[in-house]
Amino acid sequence: MSDNIATARSLHEEYGRKQCWEEQQEPIVSFCCDDGATCGFPFFHLSVARLTDDLLSLQWPGAVIEIRGPLAGEFYKDFAKHRGTWIKADGESIVTVKMFSPAEQAKVG
Repeated sequence: MSDNIATARSLHEEYGRKQCWEEQQEPIVSFCCDDGATCGFPFFHLSVARLTDDLLSLQWPGAVIEIRGPLAGEFYKDFAKHRGTWIKADGESIVTVKMFSPAEQAKVG
């Protein structure tokens, strides 16, 4: 008799409502910009990523992040695999991290 009690499921487990989805937070990517500001954006809201030579440009609705440096491409590889989630310029590998509005970025080019 005690074996039946130990293996019996609760009423909630037996008849309770099943969950149809799991709630998760979107991962946030953080950038420490040259002006001292730190900004974060939901990874899955990224609109465009463009890598040329030592410049990585990441565009979200309302903001563009520009990352310059010899290892910008390496950061992009990790970023695309959801491993690169925080960056700050060190003056060598990553020279600058700047944020622009899309209109400002179009002027800077």
